[in-house]
Amino acid sequence: MPLKLLERLPRRLRSLSSGFVARFFRKSAWGIAANGILIGLGIVQVGIVTRMLGVEQYGVYAVITVFPNLVQGFAGFRTWDFVARYCTEALEAGDGVRAGDIALIGWSVDGAVALLTILIVLIGGRWYLHSTLGATAALPLVYICALISVANAGLSTSQALLRVFDRFDWLFWHSAGTAALRLGLMTAVYFLHPGLTGVVIAATLTSFVAAASAVLLSLIQGRRQLRFDISRRLWHFVQRHAREFASFLGAGYVDASAQVLAANLDTVLLARMGGAAEAGLYRAARLLIANSMNLLTPMIQAILPDLQRSLSLSRGELKRRLIGLTVSVGAVATLGAATTSVLAPWLLRIVLGAEFAGAATAVRIMIWSVALFGSVFWLSPLMLSLKRPWARTRAMLLSTAVQIGLLFVLVPTHGHVGAAWAWLAMAVVFPFPIAIEFAMVARSWGRRRM
Repeated sequence: MPLKLLERLPRRLRSLSSGFVARFFRKSAWGIAANGILIGLGIVQVGIVTRMLGVEQYGVYAVITVFPNLVQGFAGFRTWDFVARYCTEALEAGDGVRAGDIALIGWSVDGAVALLTILIVLIGGRWYLHSTLGATAALPLVYICALISVANAGLSTSQALLRVFDRFDWLFWHSAGTAALRLGLMTAVYFLHPGLTGVVIAATLTSFVAAASAVLLSLIQGRRQLRFDISRRLWHFVQRHAREFASFLGAGYVDASAQVLAANLDTVLLARMGGAAEAGLYRAARLLIANSMNLLTPMIQAILPDLQRSLSLSRGELKRRLIGLTVSVGAVATLGAATTSVLAPWLLRIVLGAEFAGAATAVRIMIWSVALFGSVFWLSPLMLSLKRPWARTRAMLLSTAVQIGLLFVLVPTHGHVGAAWAWLAMAVVFPFPIAIEFAMVARSWGRRRM
């Protein structure tokens, strides 16, 4: 567990943060354990799917799921950041009514995004498939995948509320249960032989169960802390804070759009220029990277409320905390990246099957994005706490522009390996604009207090 790794670090490092890093790892442990279980169950589940579909059909599956993800990403607002930021502030002030208002805004925004996603997929799905795969036989499956956006409308805000309530244990069991359900359904698909259709239906059904249970858990936990008042008062509250909320959510919208473009355009270009098999190899490599990144996700989610509460500390104490986070998490992430790089061919053969061993080079390139991100994972949450959401957005736009430019240059000649280099370039560029802006902000702080 992370706490055991932390205990092995030098005492000098632990003293840098006065126990803050240890407490942070303790809070993150539930999420890390949950994602560890998710990765374990996910490896088995994906191994079943890839062996059932093969490289080309797995590439078709990737192309099918990409379009709804693209649409939802372009319509989305990263509401979990919004809910985590403003609910924490409201509850720290003892204002349960305002916290309830924030939660209702989050659910409402996500619901509107889901409806818009379904509408756009219904209109543009046929054109998308014809442009990427050259055939529209999989159109019904694209429509089914679009229903996942409805489930996501309840998931994002609910998970953010559980993080605000520090119920990382509930998130652990929820994530573990979701992974077990997905594995069970995919195993049934494997033995019943419904093929790609069964895989899509199983994934969609899992999303709905996960969303419904997350909403229920957040309402149970929030029954004593949140006060819901669906009346004209809520509308007046939104009007009073319209400019502030619009700026925060607007940054989230641009950020989400750039992020989903960076995460999916590579697959679209590979399918169009290299065929479904190239897309399948690349998505197989991305799968290992995503699993590695998932171990960092609980840390990002856990640190935002803590950073929000740390803004009243002296500059020296905050600096010690950030150094402790950088060294401890960065060291673990780098060790994990090096291990994955060495074992990449073996992992691909064991997890996905011998057909996917050709993705090893892409894995060895992209895995270093995890090491880099782990070293500076706190940058974006800190800027959100400082009410500077556009810092991440500007960095995302710049890094995505670099990635897209390299994709058009490298994919036609180097296929999925070229896409991997474009991915790593994006990861290298991303933190620098945020770090520069943070340094500029830090200069304006007082010598003792922020």
